[in-house]
Amino acid sequence: MLSLGKIFARRRRYDDLSVSIQEHLNEKVDELMEEGLTREAAELRARREFGNVTLIQEHSREVWQWPTLESILADVRFALRQLLKAPGMALLAILTLALGIGANTAMFTVMESVLLRPLPYAHSGRLIFIGPPSDEPSFGSTSWLNYRDIRAQSKLLQDVAAYSANVSVMETMYSSQSVAAPRVTTNLFSMLGVQPLLGRTFTDVEGQTGGPDVVLLSEDLWRRSFHADPSIVGSTVSINGKLHTIVGVMPDEFRFPESVGPALRKGIWLPLQPTKEMLSNRGYLFFNMVGELRPGANIAQFQHELDAIATRIRQTDASHTIAFLATPYQEALTGPVRPTLYALFGALALVLLIACANVSNLLIARSLSRQHEFAVRVALGAGRLRLVRQILSEGLTLSLFGCGVGVLLAEAIMVALRKLPPGTIPRADSISIHWTIALVLGAIAFITTVLSSLFPALLVAQADPQAVLQSASRGIGSQSVKGRFSGWLVAGEVALSTLLLVGTSLLFHTLWNLEKLQLGFDSARLTMFTAMPPDAVGFSDMVAAAGTRGAAASLATITYQPVLDRIRHMPGVTGAALI
Repeated sequence: MLSLGKIFARRRRYDDLSVSIQEHLNEKVDELMEEGLTREAAELRARREFGNVTLIQEHSREVWQWPTLESILADVRFALRQLLKAPGMALLAILTLALGIGANTAMFTVMESVLLRPLPYAHSGRLIFIGPPSDEPSFGSTSWLNYRDIRAQSKLLQDVAAYSANVSVMETMYSSQSVAAPRVTTNLFSMLGVQPLLGRTFTDVEGQTGGPDVVLLSEDLWRRSFHADPSIVGSTVSINGKLHTIVGVMPDEFRFPESVGPALRKGIWLPLQPTKEMLSNRGYLFFNMVGELRPGANIAQFQHELDAIATRIRQTDASHTIAFLATPYQEALTGPVRPTLYALFGALALVLLIACANVSNLLIARSLSRQHEFAVRVALGAGRLRLVRQILSEGLTLSLFGCGVGVLLAEAIMVALRKLPPGTIPRADSISIHWTIALVLGAIAFITTVLSSLFPALLVAQADPQAVLQSASRGIGSQSVKGRFSGWLVAGEVALSTLLLVGTSLLFHTLWNLEKLQLGFDSARLTMFTAMPPDAVGFSDMVAAAGTRGAAASLATITYQPVLDRIRHMPGVTGAALI
């Protein structure tokens, strides 16, 4: 409280200090006049013996101040006044920094949300995706029998679950709609540590062959299609032509599996009930596996265990080539876009460096126009460190304003990113400004302050005040220093801009080649769409005939052939086919 009182009463203390110094000088003048000196000579000698009044006042005030608080505030206020005197330069510098800061903030927000932020599950750092060996994780590439063997033989897994991405047709009294309907083993929810918003999750009985037909709804689907009915648990809904009992509603933040994309926000979950085909055919590859490592186990140890399990499977079933690869689950989700995001972040970091170089050139030019002011202040007793602090304060002020405008620009960029086609960026729905972004903004403000103000501060520190005051040309030597600094900055800007230009040209060249890539057929005027009948069984429930000869009429022939015939006879349609 005492220090706070000093801060609020500093104006009165400063006045008392000035009065005390003046009284001391008056006493000294009176003594000298008694010795026979005239008043003018006495005042001159008294001031000479006393020293620089302004410098003594500043040193005395520093005793009462919080240097890291009041000095910074004073420097910032002075910087604001100086920037208001040159609004054009200030606006140009702020917009230049805002462009670099905004783009980097938006990109870091995407990277933090997609790559760095942990998944919203218990022990998400121990979740492992189990699939076949490949450069990129392959979803939908394992079988029920593989899942059963890994679950039974693994000692390093706390738990392991299986799931399959699927679609279904849900019918209510109001509408019929196609929804994302992943099938999951009943232990998935307990392994992930998630709880339903209403009701319960699946029981072990509901995950057995021929088990009860039950369903979990997403919160968004529950609110949109069932009007957020709190008594929805226990009611039934038709899914793929069969009645299913609703046992619970999952919260909106639960989006497993993330590979399905935003469609799961209004989706459902069904229990994965193994069929006869799943229990007998190891080549029935419609499933994915995700496991949770035991505490203390690492992925290298688990990979060694997976290799041993695969060897035992091959010894008992030589008809299939079995191999497994363990990948951190978050890396499996973000692997395809990870190199792209890193490359974009690197390019935008170069944009920020170019922006800092531009602002540094502006501050150098402004420092040159104020050389006479700095020289006078040094002659009056101001320390060079004090002048450097004020230059850095101007850079900090510009950086803070640039951060403010950059945040608005970053928000606009993120709005545009959310409008990209679904699946372009994994976990796109989770992209938002987090508390870590504030730390990054602080780091960016510090970096931009140093990069944009370092050269102008060095210019001020190296200036010779005597030469500046004596020369009508405002310091020719400083002009040469400025020329060297500006030359280096311009050379760096040209080099970075050339690098960005070459990279951008290569990117557009690649996109152009992809646009003109020959696919082996004429893709002009082709349209694709998905159609599902109300009793569609979904992908993972479809069973292919053992042979093509003598096989019964396929689902496609029975269901879709009449639709194809009608489409082919529509005006403007030259042909239709089923994929």
